[in-house]
Amino acid sequence: LSFSATDFPTFETMNGSGTTTTTTSPTAITDTTNWHYIMGVFDNTNNIQRLYVDGVQVNSTAAANNTSNSGVAFTIGADLSGGSNAAANFFRGAIDEPYFGAEALSASTISRMYNVGNLALQNHTASRVTGVTGADTYQRLAGGDRKSVV
Repeated sequence: LSFSATDFPTFETMNGSGTTTTTTSPTAITDTTNWHYIMGVFDNTNNIQRLYVDGVQVNSTAAANNTSNSGVAFTIGADLSGGSNAAANFFRGAIDEPYFGAEALSASTISRMYNVGNLALQNHTASRVTGVTGADTYQRLAGGDRKSVV
């Protein structure tokens, strides 16, 4: 995940053959005062990668399912797709709670994760939400604890 030089959220993957697949948001994010939630999903089963901004899918690109060993480091907040794999297009802001999983998340799960994060931001501290006592509980609300409901 990175931003293009002109502030478009971008999700890139490189397969084992060295082919880069890029999915870019059609809208730049130039607002530097508000929180945004950006998620890239590579769906190996369906050969597609998707880019979400603030819980909504903004673009998708067909992608080969050969991602076993690209030779390029997993990176959040910079682009390593250049010939020398040198970092470029650094994110100019704070990155909080990056997430990496082994399964492609559904659109509804990503929307729920965005809503939980947005709720946490609006409440500023976990103790202001009834029944939630810590930041780790917010993570469970968005993840594996299916008993919790937001």
